[in-house]
Amino acid sequence: MKVRRRSAFSVLSVGLAVVVAGCGKESAAPPQSPVVASPASLGPFRLGMMSRRKGLDYFGQVRQGAEEASRELGVQLVFDGPADDQAEHQARLIDDWSKQRFDAIAVAPNDAFVIAPSMRKARGAGGKPFTLTWDGDVSPTGSLRSAFVNPAPAKAVAEALAEVLGEGMGGKGTLAIFIRSENAPDQNAWLKELKAILDRKYPKIRAMEPIETGEDRGRALAAVTELLAADPDLKGICALTSVSLSAAAEAVKSTGKSGKVVVTGLGLPGSLKRFVVDGTVSKFVSWNPVDLGYLTVHVAKALAGGPLKPGKTRFGRLEAIEVLQDEVILGPPQVFDRSNVEKSDY
Repeated sequence: MKVRRRSAFSVLSVGLAVVVAGCGKESAAPPQSPVVASPASLGPFRLGMMSRRKGLDYFGQVRQGAEEASRELGVQLVFDGPADDQAEHQARLIDDWSKQRFDAIAVAPNDAFVIAPSMRKARGAGGKPFTLTWDGDVSPTGSLRSAFVNPAPAKAVAEALAEVLGEGMGGKGTLAIFIRSENAPDQNAWLKELKAILDRKYPKIRAMEPIETGEDRGRALAAVTELLAADPDLKGICALTSVSLSAAAEAVKSTGKSGKVVVTGLGLPGSLKRFVVDGTVSKFVSWNPVDLGYLTVHVAKALAGGPLKPGKTRFGRLEAIEVLQDEVILGPPQVFDRSNVEKSDY
């Protein structure tokens, strides 16, 4: 398969400004507790928390953490999402929750642009419900969202992926990248940073046009299998969703190419353990989705008391969480391999 010269990263860039954190020095100030409004003064706090779609293991684990935090804080949580990955369906659900006068709406966006008008409209007179994003972001000015709960800084995610790819591919060869969609805000942020790092550190790695497979395992499995048959010289696969990464690992293993093609990306230890143990996947990148759900609920409740203060902050059982203006960062990504994958509980 001939690699096209045109850079996929420039095509996918959506102009969304994503704040990259984690490179500065830590504040010397001790951790602070977030300002939380009194439940007695506010009445029951109702939070609508929206996943990108129903039925995915990743969001099931996010929900576990969200429910844990809701019990701690006395939050009335509604955790829901569309049956597919269409951002238009997310926008409709935002409109419904807004009409029901939820106190807050937290969304994991499928698209960087489609849901922003609905989020902006939801603010309404008096700014209720206030809105926030998690897992991926939208334009702060276009959506009027109050905060973004970021699972990991984009640059840190890209650096971890680039290191795995560079080491595994020997710094050269053809790389296939599988994405959810071309307007996915989280993935566009990672792709932009990954492109810059690969160009600088591994210029002999040639990235193909990214292949869009949505959150569909069957679609991803078919696409990887077809690519492996069409391009015998393929050296690496980087899948940017947990669904496509496990599908890619299965395709590589079933075609007898384990150890011959580097397979990495973003995934869940629970679904990838067997592929790491058998050598199909040497390393992959992740963060704890349970903690992400837990943190998102805590941030939503804290915002009811006013803007968050920048610096290291404690949210429930999570200590020293970095708050940067309107962005709250769960932490750095973690690299999993044989040494630690079986120790994970998610």
